[in-house]
Amino acid sequence: MGRKPSSSGRVLNVTSGPESTGRRLIAGGMAGACSVTVTYPLDLVRTRLSVQIESKNPKYKGIVHCFRTILREEGGSRPFCLYRGIGPTLAGIVPYVGINFSVYELIKSVAIPYYVPPAIQESSWNMSLADAYLPAYVKLACGCISGATAQSLTYPLDVLRRRMQMKGLNHHFAYANSFQAVWIIHRTEGVLGFYKGFWPNLVKVAPAMGINFLTYEFVKARFNGVPIGLRWRTGNS
Repeated sequence: MGRKPSSSGRVLNVTSGPESTGRRLIAGGMAGACSVTVTYPLDLVRTRLSVQIESKNPKYKGIVHCFRTILREEGGSRPFCLYRGIGPTLAGIVPYVGINFSVYELIKSVAIPYYVPPAIQESSWNMSLADAYLPAYVKLACGCISGATAQSLTYPLDVLRRRMQMKGLNHHFAYANSFQAVWIIHRTEGVLGFYKGFWPNLVKVAPAMGINFLTYEFVKARFNGVPIGLRWRTGNS
């Protein structure tokens, strides 16, 4: 494709063709890092509320009360305590999202030649139009595989994140830092300690990511004006 002028008068280089796996990995990782940084305090509160023991006098009585208690008891009104465990979270979410997107696009690019007519493939790699020829079950399968792959590779970091978030609620998880947490988990629980709850989480993540990417592709196509629906069969049906 050529060069298109922007509204500011500058010339933008618009390239055609599929993005490389490395660029997808970096773009996905940066997107994951930004989203986690903005929403992490809510994730911390969610974890604290979901794991506290049911009793007549629970430590946290709601979202606002949980925020106030954490600030009062763990941070001295400093907001940094709301980001406890964000280190391992970023270390896990950056590769997780990056792998998720890059594996999804990689598998989809392998599937496209089997479903997309050669004329469409050779037409400047118009991916939005090429995606229209992929049936819904292919996109769903690509999403499930990418989600399962990313989760399998980064799950130990997710365990570490949750353990660090438990500090202040359970004295058994009162780790001083991430390195101490890794050492204690390995010493007391072994390697399998980093994979506790792996299978239930995988059963949840795989279909969730499949639905996520299927919905993403459908909405993206609508925004781009591509007249497609959620086709479950190949061909023009």
